[in-house]
Amino acid sequence: MLGDILKALSLSKQESDIFMQLARLDSAPASRIAQKTRLKRTTCYQLLEDLVKRNIIKRSIKYGVRYYTAATPSELVVILDKRSEPLLAAKSQLAKNISEIEKFYHGGAQNTAISFYEGYDEIKLIYDKILAQDDSDIYSILRKMDTTNHPLSEYWKKYLKERLAKRKKSYSIVPADQQAETYLKSSRVEKRMAVKVDPDDIEIYGDLKVCGRLVGLVSQHEGRIFGITIEDEKIAKMFKGMIKTLWKHYS
Repeated sequence: MLGDILKALSLSKQESDIFMQLARLDSAPASRIAQKTRLKRTTCYQLLEDLVKRNIIKRSIKYGVRYYTAATPSELVVILDKRSEPLLAAKSQLAKNISEIEKFYHGGAQNTAISFYEGYDEIKLIYDKILAQDDSDIYSILRKMDTTNHPLSEYWKKYLKERLAKRKKSYSIVPADQQAETYLKSSRVEKRMAVKVDPDDIEIYGDLKVCGRLVGLVSQHEGRIFGITIEDEKIAKMFKGMIKTLWKHYS
């Protein structure tokens, strides 16, 4: 467990070994750590001093000798927080300015990007990309399924919470079945507008979502869950127009 945390702090194997030994010894000079880790004394000293500069190890002087101490668990939490803050800030800036940043790619040319996803973990990426789009509306054609004990049930709760936080409205076309009734009852609370269609008119199987310049399609095959995304402004506009036309027809 501690080893995984040290990896997250970008410690090499030698640095991790030094930290582990110090954590066990509480405090020790470089000579003792070199002996325990079987490193050359000069190498061990250089690594210790580098870890001191990164605040992962503390240094003190006792009787004219340098002693080293591993950072405590609470101090490691502070270090990790400081490292994660710039990443979270960068993620927020990327999400807010994704459309502008995309203009830098390929000399600003709006190339079509098609990606394939398979498995529950990868499917989450499709919904994350929908939420990251610079558009306040999400247009969907989907068949609502029973999500009790579904592998993505917890993620969908998180998705809904983030969608509401981003003030994104959802416009959904769903087949008129029993699951749809439950879906419609929660629409007002979840800032969703939906219309029902006769399953004989449109056979809906899966989840098609359009937001910004992204089109995402997720299958609902229980044996194999997969999906695709198409990132293209004109294609997204085409799908959005189709959903709006169906919406007007069935409203």
